[in-house]
Amino acid sequence: MKKILLSSLLLFCFSLSFSQVLQSNKPNWVKEISFNQEPKINFEEISQGVLTLLIDTQIDVDRNHQYTHKVIKIIDNIGIQNASNIDITFDPTFQKLYFHQIHIIRQGSVINHLDLSKINVIQREMNAENHIYDGSLTAMINLSDVRSGDIIEMSYSMIGVNPIHKGTYSDIFYLNDFEPIGELSLRILSEKELNITHRNASIKVENNKNKLQIEYLWHKLNIESEELENNIPIWANPLESVFITSYKTWKEVVKWGINVFHVDEITDKELLQKINQIDKFYKTDGEKIEAVLNFVQDEIRYLGMESGIGAYKPFSPDIVFKQRFGDCKDKSLLMSRMLQKIGVQAYPMLVNTSLGDELKNINPSAELFDHCVVKVDNNDSVFYYDPTISNQGGNYKNTFFPSYETGLVLKKGNDTLEEIFQFSEGRVEVFEEFKVDSAWSGAKMNIETKYYENEADNMRSFFMGNSKNTIEKDYTNYYSDYFYKVKLIGDLKTTDNLKENVFTVTATMEIDSLFKTENDNKSIVSATFNPTNLYEVIILPNQSERKTPFNLYYPTLREHRIRIKLPETIEIAKDNDVINTVEFYYEYDHFYDNKNDEIVLNYTYKSQYDHVKVDNFDNYFKQINVLNNIIGFNIRHDVGSSNSSVSIMKILNILIVISIFILFVWLAIKLYKYNPIPQIENYFNMNKPIGGWLILIAIALITTPFYFLTIIISDDTILNGDWLQFLNPDSIIFDLSLGLSIFVEFIVNIGFLVFYTLALFLFFKKRSSFPKVFIYLLICNSVFIILDNMIVYIIASSSLNIDQAIKDVLYSIIRAGIWVPYFLLSERSKETFVNILKPIKIKDGKNDLPLSTKMD
Repeated sequence: MKKILLSSLLLFCFSLSFSQVLQSNKPNWVKEISFNQEPKINFEEISQGVLTLLIDTQIDVDRNHQYTHKVIKIIDNIGIQNASNIDITFDPTFQKLYFHQIHIIRQGSVINHLDLSKINVIQREMNAENHIYDGSLTAMINLSDVRSGDIIEMSYSMIGVNPIHKGTYSDIFYLNDFEPIGELSLRILSEKELNITHRNASIKVENNKNKLQIEYLWHKLNIESEELENNIPIWANPLESVFITSYKTWKEVVKWGINVFHVDEITDKELLQKINQIDKFYKTDGEKIEAVLNFVQDEIRYLGMESGIGAYKPFSPDIVFKQRFGDCKDKSLLMSRMLQKIGVQAYPMLVNTSLGDELKNINPSAELFDHCVVKVDNNDSVFYYDPTISNQGGNYKNTFFPSYETGLVLKKGNDTLEEIFQFSEGRVEVFEEFKVDSAWSGAKMNIETKYYENEADNMRSFFMGNSKNTIEKDYTNYYSDYFYKVKLIGDLKTTDNLKENVFTVTATMEIDSLFKTENDNKSIVSATFNPTNLYEVIILPNQSERKTPFNLYYPTLREHRIRIKLPETIEIAKDNDVINTVEFYYEYDHFYDNKNDEIVLNYTYKSQYDHVKVDNFDNYFKQINVLNNIIGFNIRHDVGSSNSSVSIMKILNILIVISIFILFVWLAIKLYKYNPIPQIENYFNMNKPIGGWLILIAIALITTPFYFLTIIISDDTILNGDWLQFLNPDSIIFDLSLGLSIFVEFIVNIGFLVFYTLALFLFFKKRSSFPKVFIYLLICNSVFIILDNMIVYIIASSSLNIDQAIKDVLYSIIRAGIWVPYFLLSERSKETFVNILKPIKIKDGKNDLPLSTKMD
C-alpha cells in the first residue's frame, strides 16, 4: 500500500513539475529594491566565503503571490561551490514557480544564466527518515563559470497557497541571520489588517494604507551577524523574527481546526467490531483508554503522506484502520473517535514540539503547530497521550507524555490555549559493585540500571530496534571510555515491568586494569570511580558569559550508587556535599561500611528547571563547575607495604593501647586511696541513703562508662592501628595533625572510661572523695569537648557538624554549671558522702582519737 501511494504521488508530481516551473517578467506590483555592492559590514564575520548583499521578500496576500529577490557576492573561492547551486523547493499540488532572472555580475558586466532547460526538478523528501513524505519538489540549477568576486542575482515568484487555509494567512520571517547581511527588506500587502508579533526585533513595522490594501514594510541596512551560542533552547531562537497572521483569536483557529478534522463517521465493520470488543472486554474507563491507546500506538504504524491538503487534513478513521498507518493527526483522530464511541470524551490537540510556552506570546495562527496529540477528559480527570510513540509502558494514569507544555484542544467552544503539566521525573538508577582482586589491579563489576517512565520507554525502544550484538558492543564501548580493557562476561539481561514502566538492565563486566601505577611512585596505585549516570545529563557551558538562555536536560533524576570491595581495609574519611540551585540539585556522600568492609559512594542529580535564565547564568556557571571539580572518587594505595610491616604496626598499636589502659588504671587506684576528711556537722543525719537529686547522678554514672566503652570499641581507626599511618611520613595518608588528634581523643576516652568507672564505685560507697573527683571529671569533660571541636574545626572543618558541636559544648557547660555548685553547696551531698577508706587519727594531747565516721 505504501509503495502504491508513493508511486502515485511521484507520477503525479513529475507530471506537474515541468508545467509548474516557468519563466516570466517581474510582477508589476513589486517595488524595485536596489543593493549596495560594498555594504558597511564586518567582513571578519563572514564564513564560507559568501556575503549576502540583499534579501528582498514581497508578498501579496490577496494574490497568493510571494516574490523573492536575493543577491550574494563570492568573496573567496571557498564560496564558489555553494554559491553555484540554486535550490528552490515548492509543492506542485498548489504552487507554481516562476523565475524572473538569474544573473552573474562580473566587473560591471551582467551575464544572463536563466535557462529553463538547465533546471532539474527532483523530489528530495527531506523527512523520509522520519517516515514523512510531503511530495515537495526542488528546482535545482547548477551555474557554470562562477568565479571569486562574482555577484549572483536572482529573483523568482511562488504563486499559490494551500487551499486548506481558506483565505487566512500566517507566516514567520527573520530580520537577521547568523551571517552579516548588507540589506534586508520585507514587504507584505493585504486587504485585511494583519496581526503582528515581534520577537527580539530592533525595528518596528511601517504601515502604509491606500484604497485597496495595507502595506507592511520592514527595511534594514548593514545587518550584523547574530552570535550563535551553544545549547540554546529551540524556543529561545535569538534571531529577530516577526510572526504575521490574519487570525485574531484562538477561537478562530479552533473553528478552523474542527472543520479540517471533520471527516466521515466510522462505518468500517472491522473497526466497529474492534471498538465493541474493547468496550465489552474491559470494565473500567481507564482500562478501555489504555487498550485503545496501545492499539493505536502499536498496531497503527507511523507514516505521513502530507502533500498539499494532506499536510493538515487527516484521513478518516476507516481509512487509517484499513491501511494500518497514519501520521500524528491520523492517529490522534482515530484514537479520539474510538474513545468517543466507547463513551470517553477525547479530542485532538495541536501542539508545537519546540515553542512550548512561547505560544502564549505569539498571535494566534494555525501554522504555529507541528504535531497533534490527544486530550482525554474522564471523570474530572485530564490525561494527555501521544499516539505516535510506540511500546510505551505504564497504565492510563502514568503513561509518559512529552513536555509540550502548551496545546490547543480542537473542541467546540474552546477559545484559548491549554497548559499541560509535566509529571515525569525521568528517573534512572545505577548500582555498580566492584570487587577488586588481591593484587590491587583488576576488578569484577556488577551493574544494575533501572529506567523509569520516559527513560524506560526510550531504553525499551532501543533494545527492540537493535540487535543483541550491537547493544552489547555499545555497552562495552560505553564503559571503555572510563576503564581500561573492559570485557562483558555473559549476556546482558533485561527485565521489563510494563505495568509499572520500569526497564532493568543487568550486566557483569571484567576490568583488566582498574588500578594503575602512578608515574612518580611505582609503589602507589590509584583508581577513579565516576558516576557515569550523572555525566550523561550534566551540561557544562564552554563560556562564562551568556546572552541567551542555556538549555538543560529536563526532566531528569539520576541516582548512582557505587560499592567497592577492596582486598584489605583502608582508611576512608566520611564526606558529603550538597549543591542546591534554581536549576539543579546535587547530593553526594561516601563512607566506609564496616559491616561489609566496603566503600560506599552515593550520588544524586536532579534537574529543577528546563533552562538557565540569562540573569542566573553566572551562578549556574560557578556551581556547575564546582560540581564538576568535586565529582568522582579517587583511591590511592601503597602496595609496597609488606605484610610484616603491617603486622608490626598492629602489634605496636596493641602494646600502646594496653600501656595506656594500665597507666590509667594505676592512676585510678592511686586516686581511689585519696581520703579527704569530710566536714561533719552535729545536725547531720549519719548514714543518709542516696536519694533526691543524687538519683539522677546515679543513673548518669551507670550509663556513662558504657557510653565511652562503645566509642572506644567502635573506633576501628585505633583498634586496627590505622591511625599510625597518619604519623608515617612514607604513607599516602600521612597527616601528622590528624593522626595526633585521633590518638589524643582516644587516650582521653580511655581516661574517661576508667575514671567514670572509679566515680561509680566511689558514689555507691558514699566516699568522701566522690564530690571532688566528680567535679574534676565534669570540668575536664567540658574543657575536652570545647578543645576537641576547636581542633577538628582547624584541621578538618568540612567534617565538623557545626550545629551539633554547638549543642555538645552548651550541654557540657550547662551540666557542669548545675552539678558543680550542687556538690559544693548541697547539704544532701555533704550528709551523704562521708565515708572514708581508713580511720584517720587526730592527736589530742596524750591520746590518738579515731575520727568518728564510717570506715569503708
